[in-house]
Amino acid sequence: MNAAALAGLTGIWLDRGIYFVTGGPSPTPDKTVLRIERLTDLPDHLPRTNA
Repeated sequence: MNAAALAGLTGIWLDRGIYFVTGGPSPTPDKTVLRIERLTDLPDHLPRTNA
């Protein structure tokens, strides 16, 4: 487990399905990182605030 996860932070990876370095499929994300394919999926994973 990495330090960010231990601190309660969650990474979100916008995965477009292609690894741009090699042109092949995306690598498997770390289990502490949430993977989404579309920016429209992002609001469902953000905490709600009463700002």
